[in-house]
Amino acid sequence: MKRLIIYQDNTQEIKLFGLHDGDTGAFWLTAIVNATLVDQNGTSVPGCTGISLVYQATSNGNYFGVVGADFEPAIGDGYVLIVDGDQGAVHLHLEIPTEVQARKS
Repeated sequence: MKRLIIYQDNTQEIKLFGLHDGDTGAFWLTAIVNATLVDQNGTSVPGCTGISLVYQATSNGNYFGVVGADFEPAIGDGYVLIVDGDQGAVHLHLEIPTEVQARKS
C-alpha cells in the first residue's frame, strides 16, 4: 500500500475513493467511516483522532474528512492511519502507513 503524506499545521482532507462491498461490488453510500492517526507506540495523535469521513453525494463510494490546522505531531514516518467503517453488516478496516511532513508555504 502506498504511504499517505500529511502536513503539520495545515488544514487538509483525508480522501477515500470507491468504497464498495467486495462481494456484491455495490458502492457504499450510507457508511459510517472514521479515521485516527496513531504513532509508533499505537497512541492516538491529537488533531487527527476520530475524524469522520463523510460520503460525497453522487460519487461512487467516495468519503472525505478534514484534519484541522491544529495538527502538530512530530515530523517523520512510522505513523499509521487507522480507518474503520461500517455499512449494514459489512465492516471495513484499513491501516495506511503515513508520514508527517513540515508544512510547505
